[in-house]
Amino acid sequence: MKSLYPVLCLFFWMAIPMQSEARTRKGILVVKSVTKGADVFVNGRKIGRTPLRKRVYLKPGTHTLRVSKLGFADYLDSIKIRRGRKTVVEPELFELNGILQIDSTPANAQVVINGRMFGHTPLQEALAPGGYALEVRLPDHQTFKKNVEIEAGQEVTLAPMLLYEAPMVETQQEPWYRNKWVWIGAASVIVTTSIITAVALTADDTADAGYPTIRIETTQ
Repeated sequence: MKSLYPVLCLFFWMAIPMQSEARTRKGILVVKSVTKGADVFVNGRKIGRTPLRKRVYLKPGTHTLRVSKLGFADYLDSIKIRRGRKTVVEPELFELNGILQIDSTPANAQVVINGRMFGHTPLQEALAPGGYALEVRLPDHQTFKKNVEIEAGQEVTLAPMLLYEAPMVETQQEPWYRNKWVWIGAASVIVTTSIITAVALTADDTADAGYPTIRIETTQ
């Protein structure tokens, strides 16, 4: 193993000049953008995000530069890289839409904007400036409703807390004719009516049997 150490050191020191020579054969791209958080692409490959502090080494020639951010118009340009030289680009992004960011608790809730389903939380959506009716829905939870105003270039962040709502349990009521207490009550009424009728008939029979009628008159 010790015998390999000098060989590795020699290879390392030889590689440094090779890398330096390879870089000198290329040009340097520097991207300076006032808009922070924009993605930078060169020839369709993402190389970073603004502010881009690193130097980008590119082969001499023409390359395609694209800088994009949600809510802004893309910046597209063809840049020419020269060997051993620095090319500085300062892209300016123009605001088109506003951003609506929704992070609900619990997550995975449906997001409905102006009656149309947009997705599930967490959700970030670019919207044209204007007013929107927002609903955040989750089964067995209270629906979050809010009217939001979107402005170009601005981000509206909402973090609704969806409260748990116990589902309503429907109880199926038994038909009245299957309720035993209805029939018991009806039977009681019939029995009571029969007794009253029997007593009334007995009273009539007694009156017809010739029993004397006593009349009491008071003299004033």
